Amino acid sequence: MAQRLPTPFSDKLTHAGKHLVELLHVHNRPVLSIFEFHRLVWRLYTEPTDKKLYLRSHTPAQADTFRLRDSLKDNGKIASDPDYGPSVLRILSVPDLPAEDIASLVDEFCYVSHLSAMQRWGLTDRHPESLIMSRPDRSTLKEKLHLRESALTEAAEENPFAMKIINHPHEVRGRPLTMYEFEDVGRVREGPKQRGSRCHHRTDLPGHGAETRPLRGHDPRSRRLAATCAYLSKRDNRGC
Repeated sequence: MAQRLPTPFSDKLTHAGKHLVELLHVHNRPVLSIFEFHRLVWRLYTEPTDKKLYLRSHTPAQADTFRLRDSLKDNGKIASDPDYGPSVLRILSVPDLPAEDIASLVDEFCYVSHLSAMQRWGLTDRHPESLIMSRPDRSTLKEKLHLRESALTEAAEENPFAMKIINHPHEVRGRPLTMYEFEDVGRVREGPKQRGSRCHHRTDLPGHGAETRPLRGHDPRSRRLAATCAYLSKRDNRGC
């Protein structure tokens, strides 16, 4: 009698795990934060289906999301992202994307900017080695994340996975990343005293983080370029 050799993914998925794999495939995003993964698990528990999933409760707890995540990892359906680590899940059935798209999916409030934006939309022949992106400063980000989380969760829901500020790695998909942080991204200027976009150079981020530089906001050309890049990023379907 032939002996059955163990395989790397010998564990079998439950009915709920198989249905979650289908949801991930339909969602069609190569990377997900644990918050976004939990939102799909929430759909798994709360949306009506004709499949018997044998769930133990009407809504998922933190332990349920971790159990499903670990099961999908053991079965080779998902993995920790090679650049962002365990805080971001790589959905292995969905094709990978370039660095700027991955960074934008992981951090929805950032966008391609400066020379990288000019290169992307054919406004220059220069090819910067580093991918340059911008986002609001950390104080503004916290406010935006809180509003976004409130919009995506139900009023009576206890969300065990709060949305957090992303610390980008030095490289994404093999490309160096530089991230600018603006103090007034998306805000309407009310008078001449608010001229310029100030940015803080973050020195307290973990060494894992991407290089973050201040933008010289007093230069009108910088302001016009930032506004143009923000418009182009929002217009592009693959941008933030």
